[in-house]
Amino acid sequence: MGDMHKRLAASSAQFSRRGLLAGGLVLAGGVQANARTPQAEIMMDELLEVRRSARNIPALGLGLAKRGEPTRVIVSGLRTAGEVSLVERADRWHLGSLTKAMTATLVAGLVEQGLIGWETSTLEVLGPEMNPAYAGVTLLHLLSHRSGLPANIPLQRFDAYRRQDGGDPRGERLAFAREGLAMPPVAVPGAAMVYSNLGYVVAAAMIETVSGAPWEVLMRQRLFGPLGLASAGFGPPAGAQPKGHLIGPDGTRMAHMIDNPVAMGPAGRVHMALDDLLRFLAAHVERSPQLLPRRAWRMLHTPHFDNENALGWIRLADGRLWHNGSNSLWYAEAMVDRRKGRVGALAANDASLVSRQPGELLLRAMEE
Repeated sequence: MGDMHKRLAASSAQFSRRGLLAGGLVLAGGVQANARTPQAEIMMDELLEVRRSARNIPALGLGLAKRGEPTRVIVSGLRTAGEVSLVERADRWHLGSLTKAMTATLVAGLVEQGLIGWETSTLEVLGPEMNPAYAGVTLLHLLSHRSGLPANIPLQRFDAYRRQDGGDPRGERLAFAREGLAMPPVAVPGAAMVYSNLGYVVAAAMIETVSGAPWEVLMRQRLFGPLGLASAGFGPPAGAQPKGHLIGPDGTRMAHMIDNPVAMGPAGRVHMALDDLLRFLAAHVERSPQLLPRRAWRMLHTPHFDNENALGWIRLADGRLWHNGSNSLWYAEAMVDRRKGRVGALAANDASLVSRQPGELLLRAMEE
């Protein structure tokens, strides 16, 4: 979830809408058949616009895919509040902590390759320069939010790390990880669930150390490339794309390109188009053997210390996988329903929909 804490006021804006329906992606093993009726598409299109307008969200997007049916993506609103450029289907959205499921998927592949193990400890890879309480913390602890690490380093320390992408981020990422590992634990490692962005930064520092490559390069080579996620990148999407918005005290929106430090990328800095996000989610619903063996998918989707927290996912009571994310300027959430062979995602370019549970709009869309 979001870590930037400054809020700025913005001028009010008029909003318009665009809905783009139907597409060509079919989940692995499916055929284009039994799609929803045009009337159902129109109803969801209208509902998306109603929800967007009611919240004064500059732009909102919804994507759905089901085995045997074409992918559907609907978008509505403006790329930037107060301007005229309409959001488009191919536009890219900042995904916040949905990145965690991607980092965990990447790690699973490295474990399968034998570069690191789920039970490999921080001490084994990063050495003794840490609070000794973390010496026995494993990769599995880190990705399950069971490390005992705080959520973040102090917010006032964020500006010590660069926020613009470019160059080799490994040095700063390791420094960020070591700063977190020097902090006192907020829980006994392994004993309690404490949601931690730091845990994912430390995990990334570990895989960077054993692989000799930056997390960003590994993501492109081992996840984005194999899944065909051509729109995927890091940080706020640049150019003619939606902008994230801070929400002022009076509810007005101000576009801003700020993001969390590059060092925090593995915890929450990926962006991509909704079609590509659905491709990533489809790999999880199908447990694609081209990406990972079945045992690795089971590791990712199974809570290892409780009944809820899997690796990069929250497992709901009905077995569906869900997560959300926000850097305080954007919002995204995603759901995987393996039983029904269905995935869905919602994205917004402000953070007004942030919640600790699945949103009503995504839940309704997943049941249509």
